[in-house]
Amino acid sequence: MFKFLYTGIIPSSLEYKQLKLLLQIANTYQIPTLIEIIQQNLASTNIDVNNCLLLLSMENELQYHWIKVRRLTIQIVAENFRYLCHQDEFLNLNYNIIQDILSHSNLQIPNRTMVNMAIHRWLNANIEISPDLSQSITILGHYRHARNRFSLLSSIVCYFTDGSTRYTNMTINTINSFLRTTPQIMVGLLIKDNDTRGHVMSCIAKTYPYRILCKHTSKTSHFNDWNPTQYKFNILKFLDHGFDEIYWMDSDTIVYQDLTSYLEEFRRSSKLFYFILDHVMYDSSFVAKWKKQHQDTFIPQACFMGFKSSCMRTFFGLWKNAWKTWIEPKPFTMYQDPNPDFIESSFCTEQYALGNAISDFIAQESFSHNYPYDYRELILPIQRKLIMIETNERLELFYPSSKLQSIFRSRAFISSSPYSFVLNTYFLKNSFYRISNYQGSTNISMWCSMFSYSCSSEDSFIDSFFDCIFHFYNQNYEAGYEWYFKNFIKC
Repeated sequence: MFKFLYTGIIPSSLEYKQLKLLLQIANTYQIPTLIEIIQQNLASTNIDVNNCLLLLSMENELQYHWIKVRRLTIQIVAENFRYLCHQDEFLNLNYNIIQDILSHSNLQIPNRTMVNMAIHRWLNANIEISPDLSQSITILGHYRHARNRFSLLSSIVCYFTDGSTRYTNMTINTINSFLRTTPQIMVGLLIKDNDTRGHVMSCIAKTYPYRILCKHTSKTSHFNDWNPTQYKFNILKFLDHGFDEIYWMDSDTIVYQDLTSYLEEFRRSSKLFYFILDHVMYDSSFVAKWKKQHQDTFIPQACFMGFKSSCMRTFFGLWKNAWKTWIEPKPFTMYQDPNPDFIESSFCTEQYALGNAISDFIAQESFSHNYPYDYRELILPIQRKLIMIETNERLELFYPSSKLQSIFRSRAFISSSPYSFVLNTYFLKNSFYRISNYQGSTNISMWCSMFSYSCSSEDSFIDSFFDCIFHFYNQNYEAGYEWYFKNFIKC
């Protein structure tokens, strides 16, 4: 404001929220020239999906510009309803605007549940000023589903950041990579506090904020004195937004190609889970120890997982109970360590518990439907490739050997599996050694020895899924990210 008083101009770099704040100050101090300039800027600057909700809350500020702005912004909200109905600003809209959005001819919605849940969130937020609930719900009868030659996806891919410098930067990297490569799909961000939220959002490319839905993690931890992997349970918070599929992705990943077709494949399938078989299931020693204590099962790699919303509350309850059994009163009290040669095996109890939860869920479904389900009927499996990269000496000293290295060095045999997987191992510089599968039996689909190549202490491995995602692993993140930039980013 002081710059305007001295120069008669306002900076062109101001964002909408800054302009709104400046307009409030101008109104407070009754500076009509500044008020008019800001109103013209708000009404003439490009109105888009990132600022339309804010503009719809500015009827009093925009005055005679309001009618034009209102018409344009309502159309934008209607066309992008599946993104914008989840945002906090949506809850600030007045009843008449909500009505006009829902009755707009361009309303684009992926399912009726998402609209119903948006209405209920809005009513709960405006309970003191909203009309009678029954009157509001009658509007639902006028909703029209989007008519498009492509079915609208109703999916969200969720991430967590703990606020630390290392993991927050990792999360920012992977979210930006996902938003850049995979259009239309929303991102869920779990954060502990608003400062972390503000930092992450300030580092997101300016065209994408409307696709991000933030949620705070639970105020109390699920397990006492346990690592942040437990916050994966908090993706249940996104169930109240009407998504058909909810995904989890770790922060030590990078998305380098469009994931949409693979997410569509899961959506179209009748399967409830989208899982990657964990490395331990290729280790015959692990499998033998596992079978002594547990049912044979599918143990997923937890870095990327997909769930149909319809099964999540039941499944996550089973997962939490199993996880608790593994770690309380301390890890491996109830169950023996199935992977004692791996020093960080206790960190993997989330995956061991996932295996138990899958067995328990299948047993429940089989009992409820009086039908003997097996894994193949409920899990859509994701194939993986392993890429070996060279880790420089400094990083190797800082980050200890990975789980993959311990498995490869054991020269174990690939275990039996109820699925037909191909485990591909690629080496840098386009040379590779491929491990192919043996199609001998439906129950024993893979039996082949680990390759004869001897891994050195400087070798590290990263994963590739769908030919779209790299999973670097925490201990190899710096080396993996450096490799990614050298091989996939064109300067």
